Amino acid sequence: MTIDGSLTNDGVFIGGAGTTASGGTAVTLVAGRLSNSGLITGGTGRLTFDSSAAANGGISVDVVAGRLTNSGAITGGNGGTALSGNAAGGIGVNLVTGSLTNSGTITGGGGGTLATYVYTIGQTGGTGVDVGAASVMNSGTIAGGTGGQGGIFYPGLPGEGGIGGTGAVLAAGSLSNDGIIIGGRGGTGAAGVLNGATGGAGGIGLYLASGSLTNNGTIIGGTGGTGGTGGAHHSGGAGGTGGTGLVVAAANLLNDGTIEGGAGGIGGTGGLQDGANGIGGAGVILPIGGTLTDAGFIGGIGTAADAVYFAAGASRLILDPTARFSGAIVTNASFSNTLELAPGTGTITSLGSSVTNFGTIQFDNSAAWFVAGNTAGIAAGQMITGFTAGDTIELTSFVSTGSIFTFNSTLSDYISLIRLANHV
Repeated sequence: MTIDGSLTNDGVFIGGAGTTASGGTAVTLVAGRLSNSGLITGGTGRLTFDSSAAANGGISVDVVAGRLTNSGAITGGNGGTALSGNAAGGIGVNLVTGSLTNSGTITGGGGGTLATYVYTIGQTGGTGVDVGAASVMNSGTIAGGTGGQGGIFYPGLPGEGGIGGTGAVLAAGSLSNDGIIIGGRGGTGAAGVLNGATGGAGGIGLYLASGSLTNNGTIIGGTGGTGGTGGAHHSGGAGGTGGTGLVVAAANLLNDGTIEGGAGGIGGTGGLQDGANGIGGAGVILPIGGTLTDAGFIGGIGTAADAVYFAAGASRLILDPTARFSGAIVTNASFSNTLELAPGTGTITSLGSSVTNFGTIQFDNSAAWFVAGNTAGIAAGQMITGFTAGDTIELTSFVSTGSIFTFNSTLSDYISLIRLANHV
């Protein structure tokens, strides 16, 4: 259905199923307004024997322009089965321009399967909301689709589960989140007569390519898929890795809510031994650096997952006194990295151990922070600016002959504000 005007739906729209290829789009909005309190679902992809054809699930709502208001349920179509092309789940809402206000549920379709002559690999779940030059206000739930389940043609070669779909992709425009955005669960690995297959990775909660994000709600990576069951004398498949909560390519981000990685999937059972559980996902990854402002909670899941990882490029982490973390904060020492402490009374510890590679520590005006860390984090050539009355630096594991502090004023002005803990 194509809408050029206004439509209120409290019933059901379902896109046409693919006959030999991808499923159809349920609703296309080219102008005007669509208000949905019912159910809209993209068409299901079908089995295709054409080696060049895809069997993707259909888009549920394609917004070329106009305004979409959703208090119901919008779901992308499930992927079908392809021999060599994609069979991904369909997008819940494809928002090219215009606006979306969501207080209901928007979900990407489940991934289909890629069938080969020896095994069947689960395909990626669909994206919940794909945003172009548009605006989104979310107080409901936006979720990626579940990855497709691995299958088996030959008993010794079970297929892996598919990757969970991304909850939302922001390519431009703006997104304000007061609800929940979550990556899709990874698909289950296939069982095997020998070893079980690996579960699919959980989907990214939100991929921020450009634009601006204000988060007052919750953003979570998807849970990794369960590993496949192994044979009587073999091992279960490993659980899939948990998805990253938020990936920031190039954008402005203010977090006043919660951002967490997804939990790792459970390893499959096996006669010899169970498969290993998947590792948890990181909270936030910035592949090319950038600026992150945090006044909420950011956490990696498990001992191996970082809370924040600045992979490359100059980085700036601005902390409000209410900021909290679970997991390491890591930057790339090859670039210029700044830790900025915003006005108010706050505390940050573990500089040099779990908070690493910041070359500049900046105390803003009216900031009153307690900062603690070891020599590597505080006294290894770092530039400390704005340090004044009301601020405290505690240097842990201090060796009296091994470190020198240099301040912009005389040391006597600040001697009462510096502590040497665990003095050696």
